[in-house]
Amino acid sequence: MTDTLTPEEIIIRIALALIAGLIIGFDSWRHQRNAGIRTYCVVVVTSTMTMMLMNSISFNHPDAFSRVLAGMITGLGFFGGGIIMRETDTHRLYGLTTAATIWACGLIGACIGSGHYFISVAGLIGMMLALYVDFDHFVRKTLGIKSKEDLKRNING
Repeated sequence: MTDTLTPEEIIIRIALALIAGLIIGFDSWRHQRNAGIRTYCVVVVTSTMTMMLMNSISFNHPDAFSRVLAGMITGLGFFGGGIIMRETDTHRLYGLTTAATIWACGLIGACIGSGHYFISVAGLIGMMLALYVDFDHFVRKTLGIKSKEDLKRNING
């Protein structure tokens, strides 16, 4: 049997989800990406709401919680897949980071909605590091890569 959330707990979880969406969405907005602040806020808040709802109704069916979570993750993947674009002449892909970030936002929202605040904060910090820190530059500098030809030589031996 699960506990019913108090109105205060619901407000706190929705507020935390909104803050997480704002933090994540700011980076996307700053770079004028496909998805902006509102999109990320909506994804995190609705994921939080989904998990809170499941918390209050899944006590009769313990496996319902995992089925809803699996469906939510699949739906977020489908939604993110619609953001990925490919140039026809160069076959270059765009929107992969945005799609992955949308998917991860849903999981952060699911953690908040389930009351797993530490996992939510740790995931948010990890995402922000991945989005803000130029790890590509670090890898290129560490491996001495200056051009695509250098990269090919490094990979091929």
